[in-house]
Amino acid sequence: MATYNKDKYINFPLLRPDLIDAFWSKIDRSGQSQESHAAMLAGRVSTPCWPWLGSVQRYGRFTWWYQGRFLNGRAHVLAYYLTKGILAPDGYELDHLCKNRHCCNPAHLEVVTGRINTQRGNGSSLTASQVLIMHILRYEQEWTQQSIADQFGIARRTVRHIFKGDIWSEVHAAYLAQRQP
Repeated sequence: MATYNKDKYINFPLLRPDLIDAFWSKIDRSGQSQESHAAMLAGRVSTPCWPWLGSVQRYGRFTWWYQGRFLNGRAHVLAYYLTKGILAPDGYELDHLCKNRHCCNPAHLEVVTGRINTQRGNGSSLTASQVLIMHILRYEQEWTQQSIADQFGIARRTVRHIFKGDIWSEVHAAYLAQRQP
């Protein structure tokens, strides 16, 4: 059986039919959630989101009690596995095309590399020109990463990833190459 590097703690053989039914009962598949309408209006997806209704811990891990037992994991990963019968291979992740991290609709999930998932995240609304301007602000006008993040309305960690070359690496490399004497 394939493993998913970030979710090796999910013990799939323990997924009895009653646990699977309990899991699905924590997901709104009615298509009536506000998240569904926002993602569809934005044109990112053509079907409604299926948000997780149970509690959520850090990093999107779901939690719920079932027959006196505490269960946790990543709801979208388990939903993908239960509907598709496979997991993302090592080195790959599930990207939420709808940008709703609580969505469990497998039609909204795509297997991608971590780099692509990060690039599609907070930095996805940026253009190459904006990233080039960020480099000019940072290296030629000595703006802080936080100032750049505030100016462009993105998270500081996204700016950090840009300057490390994790995302928008082609713009980052071209700018640095152009600065070489």
